[in-house]
Amino acid sequence: MTREEALNSVKANIENANLIKHQLEMTIVQAGEALITEHAVAQSRIKELDAICQKLPRLKNELSSLQVQLHQLAELEETLHGKRQSSQELRTQVHYLESNKAQLQQEIKEIEE
Repeated sequence: MTREEALNSVKANIENANLIKHQLEMTIVQAGEALITEHAVAQSRIKELDAICQKLPRLKNELSSLQVQLHQLAELEETLHGKRQSSQELRTQVHYLESNKAQLQQEIKEIEE
């Protein structure tokens, strides 16, 4: 191999190495951009989660309050059910008494005649 051929071979190797170096640099730049994007997305998600965490104590208090109200409503519903049942029983008794009254009035009328 002549000196010129050796130099050309070295030049070709250098050009090839530079091409590979450039490709690697571009890959690194692209990976860096992807990391920057992923980091921004992660930061945004962290902000969302922080906001949710800030609301959590208030939401727990609201849940506790609503559970107390639900329990109170259940008690009121039970009381109302009892009163409705008593009311129905009283209506039945009133109907029975009115029926007896009418019958007794009829009997009194018949006796008086």
